[in-house]
Amino acid sequence: SDKAERVVFVDSIAPVVTLAISDCNQSVSPDSCLVPLGDISLNWSTTAGDLDNYIIECSVGGAECGGFPTQSTTTISTNYTLPTADSLYTFKVKAKDRYGNIGDEVSKTIEFVSNPVVINEVAWAGTAANSADEWIELYNRSSKTIDLSQFKVKSQTDNKPNINLSGTMSSGSYYLIERSTNDQTISDIIADLAISFGSGSGAGLSNSGEVLAIEYKGNTLDQTALCSGAWCGGSASGNKPSMERVDPDIAGTLTSNWGTSNGLVKNGKDVAGTELTATPRARNSLHYLISQNSTLSADRTLKKSFGTYIIKPGENFTVPAGKTLTIEPGVTVKIGSESRLLIHGTLKSDGTAADRIFFTTLDGSPWMTVKITSSPANSSISYANFTGGGR
Repeated sequence: SDKAERVVFVDSIAPVVTLAISDCNQSVSPDSCLVPLGDISLNWSTTAGDLDNYIIECSVGGAECGGFPTQSTTTISTNYTLPTADSLYTFKVKAKDRYGNIGDEVSKTIEFVSNPVVINEVAWAGTAANSADEWIELYNRSSKTIDLSQFKVKSQTDNKPNINLSGTMSSGSYYLIERSTNDQTISDIIADLAISFGSGSGAGLSNSGEVLAIEYKGNTLDQTALCSGAWCGGSASGNKPSMERVDPDIAGTLTSNWGTSNGLVKNGKDVAGTELTATPRARNSLHYLISQNSTLSADRTLKKSFGTYIIKPGENFTVPAGKTLTIEPGVTVKIGSESRLLIHGTLKSDGTAADRIFFTTLDGSPWMTVKITSSPANSSISYANFTGGGR
């Protein structure tokens, strides 16, 4: 009799999976997936009809993401709140079928920067030439180009100004907004936006103080602080120095992160051609200082990316016991006349043959000393040049 043969089919084709982060469709950067809000949605899928499960993972800085449901699952989506800003997250997914075949892993990355653009400087009293010549400077602290089309600058005090932004900002760049219609507030620098700061009673920035904010789709990403109900820096007297942010990487809500332009570094001229005590479209004078006080209050690293730092004239700048000042290769420390750098803690100033560290004069006047009073075994200086000192 005829014998029937039984054929057993063994599936060896691994399932192909896709992964999408819907929030990347609204990235604020044309260069990559960068989001200023931490709540995201993930979706994944496969067309394979023999799926057994998906394996999903999340990592940040080489470690597992906190609170992420890393697991085998049959679900096809999840919502997740990114726990730490200024971080790059990588999500991975792969699929396994009922025959044990595991498909190739697919990954997506998303960068979470909660305040990619910050308010960096405010000339709320105008200039010596005209008190109505007010201006606001923004800074892109992210590592990517930012599309400003969904951002606005707004006074949380009286909605004057309330300005929708446009255009793009490259990484590390500045965006200058002038209260003007003719772009003459700062005569030698072209503004990115010349616009009214509001009309009617109370137009422009109040000399008594107000809170300015950067908003993204109705969410406040950054804002200035008030000091006893007033501006935390700047002045309506004399040459009307601006209010400067000390550090763009520190929250604007901290009153200690604002102060008055110190005039050690300046940029720009008013409509009358007078030099501003301000730094429009340039690094803030307060950011050049190693510390706002003459004593270092916490460990600090002077970064090559910023290049130059300043010790003010007549200052005995002190690194106290238990604190460390680290200077990266390529940094220049400019020391004012009659000034000293006193190390009671630790100084790490190690350049390289190709990228030396320089200690030099701020303004051509001689400075005094770099003096290490603590155990020299803790400190190190190499490939460093000292010029203009020894008074």
